[in-house]
Amino acid sequence: MFRAARWKLTLWYGAAVTAVLVAVAVSTFLIARQSLDDGITSAITGAHSQLATLDPQRFAVSVPLDGRGGRGGAGNRTGHESAEDVTAALASDVFYLTVLPGGSVLVNPRNIDVSGIQLADSAREASENGHFEDVTANTKRYRLASYTTPATSAGQPVVLVVGNSLDNRDRDLDAILRTLAVATLGGLALSIAGGFWLAGRALTPIRQAMETQRRFISDASHELRTPITVIKANNELLLRHPDQSIEENIDQVGAIDQESDHMARLVDDLLTLARADEGRLELRSERVDVGELAADLSRAMAPVAEAKGIRLAADTEPCA
Repeated sequence: MFRAARWKLTLWYGAAVTAVLVAVAVSTFLIARQSLDDGITSAITGAHSQLATLDPQRFAVSVPLDGRGGRGGAGNRTGHESAEDVTAALASDVFYLTVLPGGSVLVNPRNIDVSGIQLADSAREASENGHFEDVTANTKRYRLASYTTPATSAGQPVVLVVGNSLDNRDRDLDAILRTLAVATLGGLALSIAGGFWLAGRALTPIRQAMETQRRFISDASHELRTPITVIKANNELLLRHPDQSIEENIDQVGAIDQESDHMARLVDDLLTLARADEGRLELRSERVDVGELAADLSRAMAPVAEAKGIRLAADTEPCA
């Protein structure tokens, strides 16, 4: 019974701790992700603020492109130099593009592979405050912000797209997630072990109380058995001689009466002990004459002994 109760308490404790650990892990992960996202967004908006201080028409300077949307060849050297000048003012992990409404790339200073990005959609969603989106291009993930600009190229508006790679952010989140998973599993293992130990400690007083109760019931049963046995033995002696008067069997009648009183006192004592165990009674000890107690016990048990062919007698003296 206690083993099952101990495991049940352990499982409940483990479940509660697991819920707390999972809540903490999820909260930590979400806070870390939000912090990283805020950092990336801040880098993008900061780069746009730097770019906004430049001559907008510089975004419309075409640079010869290769098949991936990057620079190709050495044509238009002036535009290439202008793009490099702007790029030097940005953080190393931030890039920018200028595109036409149809998605054609005009400037790509850092040679970002944009072949898998729907730049026409980004240009269409561009706004003054920037349209943010996360995109994937050839296994690379980027966060892009599309801004409208006053610049034009051949009569078409030019859209400024500022981006930041999400690869470092995703790697950091993966590392955080693995760390939190290991920490959660470790915490779960420790909580189960600690819960098993705590459950054992919590059940110890209950086990002791039940053991005390078991001994109490056993002792009470033993104490009550003696007067019942005496009463029964004396009653059997009376039944053997139904023709005799009470005066002729006064000893047996007296023993029955005495043991009835004894049993009543035992019941009262048991109630007293029960109240004492509950702390509702103050016990008071007093001296007992053991010689008189032995004489009373011998007299009470004499019929029981006689029924078994044993003569029981007590030679006692009063004890001071």
